[in-house]
Amino acid sequence: MTLGISSLKACRDFISTYRYPNDSPLNKHNNSHEILRHLRNFYLHESLKVSPSITPLVDSALKEACRNIGLPRESVEAFVFNSDQTNAQSITLSNERCIIRISSRLVELLDQHELRFVLGHELGHFIFEHSVKTDQEEGLDEEGFLLSKAAEISSDRVGLLAARTALDATKAILKSISGLPSAHLGDDFTDFLDQFQDRNQSHDLSSFFTSHPSFLIRARALLWFDLIRSESDPVRQASKLQELNGRIRKEMDLVFDGHSRKKIHKAEKNVFLWLCLRKALGDGVFSKTEQRFFAEEFGAEVADGLKSLISQQSHDEVSVFIEKELERTTEVLRKVLPRKFDETMNRLKAETLSFQ
Repeated sequence: MTLGISSLKACRDFISTYRYPNDSPLNKHNNSHEILRHLRNFYLHESLKVSPSITPLVDSALKEACRNIGLPRESVEAFVFNSDQTNAQSITLSNERCIIRISSRLVELLDQHELRFVLGHELGHFIFEHSVKTDQEEGLDEEGFLLSKAAEISSDRVGLLAARTALDATKAILKSISGLPSAHLGDDFTDFLDQFQDRNQSHDLSSFFTSHPSFLIRARALLWFDLIRSESDPVRQASKLQELNGRIRKEMDLVFDGHSRKKIHKAEKNVFLWLCLRKALGDGVFSKTEQRFFAEEFGAEVADGLKSLISQQSHDEVSVFIEKELERTTEVLRKVLPRKFDETMNRLKAETLSFQ
């Protein structure tokens, strides 16, 4: 696929069509320019800057990756750092420039075509404007966990576009997960992909995969994406991509994202309960219609508990209790959903106005 794109804006516009739908980071570049300048100076002192004369293979892979996705090469500055870990990182300096760091172990392990996938993946973070942190993940909260993993799915797709072939992209993943060089790896990935079926479905792995999906799910998602990206009809491709995104979300929820989504849903539900109860008791009466609503929306046990609370205390005491519970549950929601907190609260309040 030759994109024929020359500008960064055109590149972003094209690549945006492949963004995974749950990938919607809300933070913009929070790092101060001064911190970023210090980081770049540090890398210049402690890393090897990629150039045609010093690191010709890495430089060539980076140029090809940029060309394949239509990204101006001058937007990227790359460094190789000494490490025995298979690691790479993208840091956004501005809306137009980024730094990519890649470990010496990855450079040694991957061939030039496989390097294009890793470099393309990191460029994807820049294109999608994920790279708003310098030394930590999106955040230690449920919303941040979901956003961070979704960002990896989006960026893997850019990596595949940069690498051109699913074989090179998947081999880069296999080498990263195993540390094995090409001499010890075959070209049939069926057994690796089938490892998903061998997992224990009762085990919750959310605590192990907070910021990244597993390499296994990433590889499966990438190969599924490869099957639809050659679709020439835009309408059919969009339909297939929507179906694929749903399939990926189902797998991610099954293994690790489901836990975070349940916590967010529970927090929203708890806030909604107290907002509704405050509105219901605005006239001082918990009517039969309102009781039926609470039984249907929150369960008969919750509705009975609320009736008991209301019958045993005065209206003023109940009102004070509701405000305290609303404050408590609102704070819980803010902690698990900090980026979309205001938007979610506005939605819940709007739903409260029409619950009767």
